[in-house]
Amino acid sequence: MITVINGRREQGKTTLAYFLSLRRPTRVIFDPRRMFATSPVIISDPLELFELMDEVPEIIVQPETDVQNVFLRTAQEFREWILQNPEEPACLLVDESRFIDTPNITYEPFEAILRFSPTQLVDVVMTSHRPSDIDVNIRAIADFLIYFRTTQEHDLRVIVQRCGEGVGEIVQALPDKNFLVWDDRIALYRVEKDTDKWRVDLKAVNSLSQVNNGSTQATHSL
Repeated sequence: MITVINGRREQGKTTLAYFLSLRRPTRVIFDPRRMFATSPVIISDPLELFELMDEVPEIIVQPETDVQNVFLRTAQEFREWILQNPEEPACLLVDESRFIDTPNITYEPFEAILRFSPTQLVDVVMTSHRPSDIDVNIRAIADFLIYFRTTQEHDLRVIVQRCGEGVGEIVQALPDKNFLVWDDRIALYRVEKDTDKWRVDLKAVNSLSQVNNGSTQATHSL
C-alpha cells in the first residue's frame, strides 16, 4: 500500500506517517531531518540493515552525509529483505521526500518496492510539503493521498486535477491538524478531525520497537 502525505510544517504529517507505519511489525524509517527517536536502533549507514530487520521491529536511518546515496542503499536493503521474507509484512517510511528528489532521480530498488511489492504486506509511506516534491509517477500509483490544509495555488491545481474541485475547496479550508484522505482505489474521500486518534510521540521509544516477537497487530489505521 502506498500512502503519500502532504502538509506544511507543524501540521502533523510526520506524526501521522509514523502512526500509519505502526500497523506493520517490521519498520524502516528514513529520517533525513532526524525527527524520530521512536526506536533504540538508529543508524547512519544501512550496511547492516538487512540483518537488523531480522532482529528488531524498527530501524531508523539518519544519514549524516550524501542523503541520496544512503537512501539508495536503504532501498536496496529493504527490497532484498522483503524478497527474502515474502510472507512478512513491513513498512518503509520516507520522511520529507524532497531530500531524495524523486522528480529528478530514479532509485531502481525503490521503484521495485513501489511497483512490485504485495500491497497486502508491504507499505510505503512518504511525506512532503508539496505534491510536487514527489515524482508524479509515484503519486499516480499511490493508493491513498492525504492532504493537510493547502493554500498554494499550484498545489491546489494538482489536487483538483487528481481529486476534483470539491476536494480542492475542502483542503483549502481545513483547520489545523485536520486532513483529507483520498482513497484512489475507489475515488472517494473523507475528512479526519480526531487528532487524538493518531497522536504519537516521535521523541519517545515506542513499546512496539523494543522486541520483535511477531505479535504486532495491524491495528494502527485510520
